Amino acid sequence: MKSIIIAILGLLLLAAPAAVHAQYTYTTNADNTLTITGYTGAGGVVIIPAATNGLTVTIIGNGTSPVFGSSVTNVTIPDGVTTIAEYAFEDCYNMTNVTIPDSVTSIGDYAFEDCEQLAGITIPNGVTSIGYETFEECTNLGNLTFPDSVTSIEDYAFEYCYGLKNVTIGPNVTSIGEYAFYDCGISNLTIGNNDTITNGGCAIGEEAFYECYSMQNVMIGSSVTSIGEYAFGDCSMTNLTIGANITSPGLGCAIGYEAFYDCRGLEQRHDRQQRHQHRLRGVLRLQHDQPHDRRQRPKPQRGLLHRVRGV
Repeated sequence: MKSIIIAILGLLLLAAPAAVHAQYTYTTNADNTLTITGYTGAGGVVIIPAATNGLTVTIIGNGTSPVFGSSVTNVTIPDGVTTIAEYAFEDCYNMTNVTIPDSVTSIGDYAFEDCEQLAGITIPNGVTSIGYETFEECTNLGNLTFPDSVTSIEDYAFEYCYGLKNVTIGPNVTSIGEYAFYDCGISNLTIGNNDTITNGGCAIGEEAFYECYSMQNVMIGSSVTSIGEYAFGDCSMTNLTIGANITSPGLGCAIGYEAFYDCRGLEQRHDRQQRHQHRLRGVLRLQHDQPHDRRQRPKPQRGLLHRVRGV
């Protein structure tokens, strides 16, 4: 009898990994690796398997709809995964932490959109682009430093991330998209450096940091070569440090119309110190001086475009 019980227990132990793996649906890729396309588990703490049936998991997400739901609270992605596909963790409202391995090189559009409780994230040094709305409305997301590998931050990438306080964007970033950090809680911002321009320099898109009302300290390095219209409009900054490409006429930095629109703290400082007039004239204007007539470019409405999966 004892030997029979032991045998049954052994079979149960052997069956455990299969039960865990049964929480996922997979597709097999052309290179004989796996893509996780669905999850049916109970949520909570989730440790994604590195392999099943001898095949390595390399992609999380089907690219058209979320894989995980609001029941997930903590996720560990295994080493070996290279791609987090579009929508993969969208609407994981209760997820507070996700561990992303250094093997990940691609994070798709909307991948972590509306992860409201996500408190922090480490972007691996290998990811080159932060996609469209990737972290939009991650309202609890804290400090953020981009690795040297990142070269572009797409439109709306961090829109409405109210919890962001300190953001450092390195000199290898060549483009910061429109509304990329719109209405964020940023107080301290560093973009680029004052060393050699890399990859043609960095372009800051229109309204990229518009209505960041908590912004106080901004350092824009010489690696920045253009600043879009209203890029820092309605920011409350009191300290602005800008590099040679902006402070020295003729070096090729293009500053868009009213790039520092209604930055009242900056205007007061300018009035006191009366310096750098060539860079502030025409790009800094108080709201009572002239109505804000910025072009209205409505973004795609939620539920109409990007929520229609696969379109």
